[in-house]
Amino acid sequence: MVTVGGSGLPGDSGSHILPFITDIRAATFHNALSLCADPHNPNGWWIGDDSVVRYCDVDSGAADVVAGHKQAGNADGVGKEARFSVVRGLACTSDGKRLYMSDCDNNKIRAIELDGSRRVSTAAGHGRKGKEDGKCSEAGIYGPSRIVFDRSVTADPDSVLWMAVQNLRRFDIKTGMISTWLPDVELSMTASIDSTLNGTLIIVNGDQLCSFDPRTGRYDVLAGHSIEDDFADGSGLDARFHAPVAIAVVDHERCVFVADCHNNRIRRVTLPHTFFK
Repeated sequence: MVTVGGSGLPGDSGSHILPFITDIRAATFHNALSLCADPHNPNGWWIGDDSVVRYCDVDSGAADVVAGHKQAGNADGVGKEARFSVVRGLACTSDGKRLYMSDCDNNKIRAIELDGSRRVSTAAGHGRKGKEDGKCSEAGIYGPSRIVFDRSVTADPDSVLWMAVQNLRRFDIKTGMISTWLPDVELSMTASIDSTLNGTLIIVNGDQLCSFDPRTGRYDVLAGHSIEDDFADGSGLDARFHAPVAIAVVDHERCVFVADCHNNRIRRVTLPHTFFK
């Protein structure tokens, strides 16, 4: 493991004062909570850093603020005129032209145009506390966390966005409709989701790693225990996590990596091969 970005000191270099940092290793981050790969640049990453979204290129060393400001707020606009409050999730379209983000404390899903304009708009959420489904502008999206595109929709891979918002929510971007799935499963505020090749969702919820197949409606616990938070390797319910906060599915290895926060470990969980067919 090597450090590719950040000086290790808290700060906001790349803000309105220092808008462009030419050495990512000298950049300072304040509260980096989300990360998203650039589909067209293997060395490029978008980072949700508290109330700003930044683009970092590991190869060139650049670290640029794409949108937002170190002073949190709630406003659409262009680039640094926009205001966010705690960027908890990021998802980029397959063509690299739009970045969706969870604006957690503003209870909204926002969209950033990456065509050069850097225009920010509200994609979903009325901004108040609520859980109402329906038209995206009228839906309640209270404290959105991680978001991921539905990879099973191969004809239009950017048309459906899954959201961890207290429950599992589905945002059909084409129709503008939001619906609740798994209404009986409450997700924690730190819930994380990712998708396998066939669209099976892998979900970290509390101290458990779970799966959900939207095609069949089947929800299973893959590993961990809902009551006992501890550390233990093993199979299925014999394994133990303690406050896992992030996951990343690796297709070619048929596994998921889990950031097990309070155990200070990165865990690897092998997934059933049927998740990748």
